[in-house]
Formats: sequence, structure tokens, C-alpha cells
Amino acid sequence: MNFDTFHAQPSKEWGKLVKSWATGVNQFSPDSPVPPRPDTLQELVEICTDFGIELKIPDRISEQNIDWHVARSDTLSIRLPPKELVDEFEQLLRTEDYFLPGCYLTAFGLANLQIADPSDRVDFQACRIGDYSIGMCV
Repeated sequence: MNFDTFHAQPSKEWGKLVKSWATGVNQFSPDSPVPPRPDTLQELVEICTDFGIELKIPDRISEQNIDWHVARSDTLSIRLPPKELVDEFEQLLRTEDYFLPGCYLTAFGLANLQIADPSDRVDFQACRIGDYSIGMCV
């Protein structure tokens, strides 16, 4: 499936970097300082390069600054995806398999879900969006 989304590979290293920012502890080397939280996409690319993380940033992302969303454990945060991306992805699901992030391939041997019925793929999309919208990323 060809869908223009943000990707960071390897996903384990990207996760460690995000965990470092979230916890204030360097997940690569606990005795080292936490990598700085970048303010711009260029800074993000540079920091990721230092940790061997390759980014794919969609062309549609024109804003160069980063909008950080830090959830609180005592507050329900509901994050909504952009309407145009939901609609575009749903159209793709009517003709193509549901692709999954790279960590699913590593953990479960699945690069995409081969769900025969397009409406079942769209239902699965709804489940993932619902989970993502309230997930605490823990």
C-alpha cells in the first residue's frame, strides 16, 4: 500500500528516543544526558541520525516546527486524526490490504493484514483509530 505517512526506522530505536524524552532518562545510555527535544524537523532529523534512526517525513508536512503533545496520567486526552487522511486511507482500504507498522512484522511476522472484505478492513481501521485516539503510549 502506498500511503504517505511518517515513518521512523528502526522502530525500536525511535521508541527508545521517544521514551527518553518522556521519562527524562536516556534509554540508550542511562548515564548520559537525555537527547534534547527538537523544536524543528531539521533538529529532529539530526538527532535521529545520531541514533541511527532514518525518518520518512511526508511531503505534505510543511510546518517546520514540532507540535509536542504531552499527555497527563490524570486527564483523558483524545487525539483526532486529520479528516483528509482518514478518508484517503479508507479509500485505499477498499482495494488494498491494511499495512501495519514495522514493529508488527518483527513481533508477529505481519507486514500487512490480508483481510478479504474491504468493509472489514475499514472496520479494522476504525478500531486502530479508536485505540490510537485514547492510547497513552505506554
